[in-house]
Amino acid sequence: MGCDIHAYVETKREERDWYCACIPDIGRDYALFGLVAGVRNKTAESMSPKGLPIDGISWRTQLAYGLHVYEGGGTVPDEGYCTREDADRWLAAGWSVTIGDNLISNPDWHTPSWVTVTELESVLPKLRDEYNACNRREQEEMEKMATCAEERHRSWEYVVSPEIPALIAYMKGFAEAGYDTRLVFWFDN
Repeated sequence: MGCDIHAYVETKREERDWYCACIPDIGRDYALFGLVAGVRNKTAESMSPKGLPIDGISWRTQLAYGLHVYEGGGTVPDEGYCTREDADRWLAAGWSVTIGDNLISNPDWHTPSWVTVTELESVLPKLRDEYNACNRREQEEMEKMATCAEERHRSWEYVVSPEIPALIAYMKGFAEAGYDTRLVFWFDN
């Protein structure tokens, strides 16, 4: 079963509430997941997950991370809701936490964390190193299995997805304009 990241760029200026500026499509990048939270590819250089930010999250991020607890009885009205019975069971089992009034975390989500633009940028060289190591391993395996000269010269390139440097540039734009900026994220299985 694959693991996906759910990420939200949040910005804030002065004493205002956090605002969800965008929802980037980062894709399934286990090298990145390992570096920012130790998920699927934990290394000595992995950051420890921080949990959700203690100063709160934007309403949009909160809605994506949480489920509304439906008190009406019967079936829930829509996706994004759960019954009180389910909420109590998930909270008791430790699969969910309370994140607001009548709002709990989705029990399918795990390892919430967040990074600043500086922290995310610091991951890029490590990510490139990880991809270079993958390229070397892949090339060695291909050369062992190659049956002809043409196959020996084929290269499988793992490169840093352009979304990551673009995301960093996007976040830097907010930071340069005087906004606090962070990437809040969690994972599913």
